[in-house]
Amino acid sequence: MAGATVSWRSAFGSIAEVPAHTVDVTRPRGYRAPVTSDLVRELYAGPPDTFVERRKELAKQLRTSGDKSGAAEVAKLRRPSRAAWALNRVIAADPSALDALVEAGGKLEAVQRGESGGAAELRQLAGERRALISRLADGAENELGAEGSAVRERLQGTLEAASVDAAVADELRGGTLAKEVDPPSGFGPLGMAPALSLVPAAEEPEPEPGPEPEPDRRAELEDELVSLGEQLRPVEKHAEALQKELNRVLQQADRLRVRQKEIDAELEALD
Repeated sequence: MAGATVSWRSAFGSIAEVPAHTVDVTRPRGYRAPVTSDLVRELYAGPPDTFVERRKELAKQLRTSGDKSGAAEVAKLRRPSRAAWALNRVIAADPSALDALVEAGGKLEAVQRGESGGAAELRQLAGERRALISRLADGAENELGAEGSAVRERLQGTLEAASVDAAVADELRGGTLAKEVDPPSGFGPLGMAPALSLVPAAEEPEPEPGPEPEPDRRAELEDELVSLGEQLRPVEKHAEALQKELNRVLQQADRLRVRQKEIDAELEALD
C-alpha cells in the first residue's frame, strides 16, 4: 500500500510513525533473528517476557497498513533468550567493544594461518580477546542479575563465536541476536581446525520438504522451545548437584562397611 505507515508503541512507551515498507526482515542465517530496521531492533530491545505480545502487535499493525508479507515475516521472529537479550543490550551500549572483539578475532585468525606475527603476538592477541570477552560478559551478567552467573559460559561462548563469525557479530551489532551460539570448536586458540581438502561426496537427491507450519504456530513453537531450554538448565544443574551428593553419601557408606568388616575381623581374632 503506497504511503502506508505503521504506528508502533515501543518497548519504552514511545510512539513512532514509520513507513510500512521500511520493515526489512531479511533473514541472513536461517534460524537466527535478522539484522533489520529500527522497528525490529526495538522489538528485541524490550523485555523478553513481553516479546510475543509486542511482536503480535507489530505484525497486526503491518497487516492493517497493507504490508502482509512484512507482517508474516515479523510473526516468524524468535523471542530472544534472556542471555541473548542481555548481550544485545550490552553491545548496543558499547558497539565499539564489539568492533574491537571482531578485530582481535580477525588478527588471531591471520596469525594462526601464518600470515603474520608469531607466538608472542598470538599470546598477546589471545589475551586481548579474553579481556574483551570477559568485560562484555560481565556487563551481560549484570543485566541478568541473579541468574547471570548460571549462563556465564554461554555468554562467553557466544562472544567468542562473534569474534570469528561475521553473521553472529552482525546480529549482535543489529541488536537482534535471538539465541546463544556455541563457541568455535577444534584446534588452536580460536578453537578452529586447519582447513582440510575434502573429496566431495556424490550428491544425493534432497527429500521433498514437508509443509511449512503457519508463521504464528512456528513462532509459538520456537518461543516454547527457548522457554523450555531456560527452564531446563537450572533443573539439570540441580540434578547434577543431587548426583554429586548421592555419590558422596554412597562413598561414605562404603567406608563405613569396610570399617565394620575390619572390626568384625578384629573381634573374631580376640575370641
